[in-house]
Amino acid sequence: MQSLLFYGGSDVVNGDYSELKKASKDKTRTFKHWSSLKDAKRGDDLWFYITAPVSAIVATGVALSDAHPGKNWPYEATVGEVNWIENQISLNELRKMFPSWAWAKAARAKTHLTEQQAQALRKRLSEPAEQNPIKTIRRKSGAGYGDAEQNARVEVAAVNFVAKSYEAQGYEVRSVEADKCGYDLAAKRGKKELHLEVKGVSGDVPEFQITKNEVECARSDKAFRLVVVVNSLEKHRQAIELSGAQFLEKYELRPDSFRAVQKRQP
Repeated sequence: MQSLLFYGGSDVVNGDYSELKKASKDKTRTFKHWSSLKDAKRGDDLWFYITAPVSAIVATGVALSDAHPGKNWPYEATVGEVNWIENQISLNELRKMFPSWAWAKAARAKTHLTEQQAQALRKRLSEPAEQNPIKTIRRKSGAGYGDAEQNARVEVAAVNFVAKSYEAQGYEVRSVEADKCGYDLAAKRGKKELHLEVKGVSGDVPEFQITKNEVECARSDKAFRLVVVVNSLEKHRQAIELSGAQFLEKYELRPDSFRAVQKRQP
């Protein structure tokens, strides 16, 4: 039996992760087409890591079938016996638990856990919730207020990171930044297409500037995804992905500047 960590963005289950939580209450509920590692076997322990709205392991489960080639993913498996983790294991905590673990430094794919890692995570789940509250580390915002050269470097690094991440998931990615259509990248895999607006942040706090056109796209485009890359210029950069609805629910929009237009004379 293996222990596998399954990675997902905000579109794995109907655009959010409420289905995982529901499955935790109904142990008969299964997911037949979950994106899987090629060598997953029936009976393997599963740990579900998500990038949005938090970057954390949020649930455990069991593989109910061997992996097989899928229609939506290169390999799929049936998963079930889901247990929701109320005291989620954040990425920051994983980095502290396993300081030399390469995956935790750049979390962006499914992976195998060593037996030592799996044992440490099981022990963590047995601890009282108050011992491991999730804390957001706020060192520097880097929210797009640097000089023009620095901001450009941050944005380019973020866009390249997101493009490569989606290409690794089997998407064909093309830049539409020059079209000013409310998002930066169009990602297509089969019949599915996502419209990715990328925001690069040099620090840890996922706050950024956003245009009126981009907000309107978040409101009206079901394919819209906001991908915020924190620590964009560092090796441990991390992407936080939100649907348009999740972005509008999670964020407050505050006026940052105004355009001054001369009043018409009577």
